[in-house]
Amino acid sequence: MKRVVSLIILSFIITLSLPMMSFARLKVKNPSYVGSIQSLDVGDGALWVGTQKAGVIRLDKSTLDFSKAKRFTTCDDLLSNSITGIEVAHGKTFIASEAGLSVIEGDKITNYKKMKGANLTNCIVSSNGKIVMIVGNNKSGGVIVYDGQKYTRIFFYDDELSKIAATLVSNKDSFLIDINANIYKISNGFIGSKTEWEIITPSDDLFVDLLFAIEKIVVDERGVLWIVTEGDMYYYDGKRYAKTKLKELNNANISDVTTSVSGFKYITTSSGVVAYINGRTKKIDIESGLLDNDVTAVISNEGELFLSTGTGIETMTLPSIENE
Repeated sequence: MKRVVSLIILSFIITLSLPMMSFARLKVKNPSYVGSIQSLDVGDGALWVGTQKAGVIRLDKSTLDFSKAKRFTTCDDLLSNSITGIEVAHGKTFIASEAGLSVIEGDKITNYKKMKGANLTNCIVSSNGKIVMIVGNNKSGGVIVYDGQKYTRIFFYDDELSKIAATLVSNKDSFLIDINANIYKISNGFIGSKTEWEIITPSDDLFVDLLFAIEKIVVDERGVLWIVTEGDMYYYDGKRYAKTKLKELNNANISDVTTSVSGFKYITTSSGVVAYINGRTKKIDIESGLLDNDVTAVISNEGELFLSTGTGIETMTLPSIENE
């Protein structure tokens, strides 16, 4: 009888010790030269990786094999090895850096000479091919639009930008940017001095105070705007703002946010990933497959979530997360 009881107790302990379900499909540790990863994007079967000091790396997104990766640096004529943003669009990869704008097509690099030396903090491409660049210099900062022929600079108030992020609204040729606790929308096709700015931030003082700590903004498939702050997440559906009350974001060091086709929002922090939908949250961390809880960037693409951490890069299948 004692032996049976002992076996039952042992079995119970072993069951409690089993690890949580892992969502990871593929994980690869970074080679030593990679260092800190700043941004990710996916296009034409490749995962593009923007680093803090090692330039841009193009990986096969199905294998993440660094031994077969293509690396672009200043030795290849890239303007800078310190990358602030990557946008894959129209068969090209647009690289924003502290030294200006570079564009990669195949293995060829083209540098935009008029933007050389500009401190770009972000770069996006509109649906009609216009390039929208954010210049982060405090005294000369602004939004510059390049339509393939000319550059147009757009200024705000006293022409100074502090904390800034940018998002292109899906299926509309409009552009969102947050400046000093206000969110603005360009709604006139980026037409130079005739561009009209629409403030879509509510006037409620409490909300503005909270918005001053904006970290990221993103627009989902339905056109709903999601605003991630230092302590919570808000959404705007074109009519009203609402707060999600995500306690998981309290005192979180937020690095990035993306949205999946099914409506999930994935917010990356220094302590893992928070998955959110319809008031429900799910925490993804080392116990559920992450190489490292310090997640620096994320992108959702074709049913997979690509994440970079302080240790490496990994992919997770969205159904395994969203249906679990």
